[in-house]
Amino acid sequence: MAAGGKPDFSHVLGSGAGWQSYMERPSTQLEGTLWKHMSTWGTCLVCGDAYPSNLKSHICGKNHCKKLQGRLNWGEPTSPEDLERLTQYWPLGPGAQHSGYKFNHVTGVQGLCDFPGAATVPANGGAPAGAPPP
Repeated sequence: MAAGGKPDFSHVLGSGAGWQSYMERPSTQLEGTLWKHMSTWGTCLVCGDAYPSNLKSHICGKNHCKKLQGRLNWGEPTSPEDLERLTQYWPLGPGAQHSGYKFNHVTGVQGLCDFPGAATVPANGGAPAGAPPP
């Protein structure tokens, strides 16, 4: 957090190097988790392209960052709703501790989640069925 409690989004608005450095750890964690639970990952919520087998390089890539900047109208997120609309959800298979996994493309925040209608969660992003509207 930056001074005054405002989140620091400089990694999104700055250079590609800052983006890559910031997203290194979150993208590694995401890729490892998804490999553990599923064989295909659907479509990137930001880019609209199918995820490649090296998800980490896609998320850390300059093209992904530029498309994310465009989705944010080249500015900072201004509300929790802005961040939520850039959170991607995946349903997890049987045996997982929770029914889904989420990843925020701006902050890198991610984790297991439970939600109603897990079987209908779109792998291409968007809120899960039964989730509050963005």
